[in-house]
Amino acid sequence: MNYRTLGNTGLKVSEIAFGAEWYVERPYSDVEEMVRHCEENGINFLDCWMSEPTVRTNLGKAIKDTRDKWIIQGHIGSTWQNNQYVRTREMDKVKEAFEDFMERLQIETLDFGMIHYVDTFDDYDEIMSGEFIGKLHF
Repeated sequence: MNYRTLGNTGLKVSEIAFGAEWYVERPYSDVEEMVRHCEENGINFLDCWMSEPTVRTNLGKAIKDTRDKWIIQGHIGSTWQNNQYVRTREMDKVKEAFEDFMERLQIETLDFGMIHYVDTFDDYDEIMSGEFIGKLHF
């Protein structure tokens, strides 16, 4: 596996990351199998935007004993409402989703946070000049 230094952090991340989007409605055994496969092949970067609760729970269970091997990026602004993924900038919902993310992944620290779903200049301007960025501290 090839690794790259992430910015000026000194952290070496695998060029291939593990994303869990496709694990909705998959059993824990599938998630655990993929986590172990990634670990055995040097993949150490986990990018988790998926807000579906079971995926997060299964990931947390699978990485619990090997958390020190993973660099985790979580998305901020991806929520689960009424059994559906929703992008939101409403801070009460963002904080609740973030706390749920941390609890389900069974982690105390997140290596990187990414503001979820910023696809246009208008999205960026709204985030950077609005209340969202000013209230974004956990």
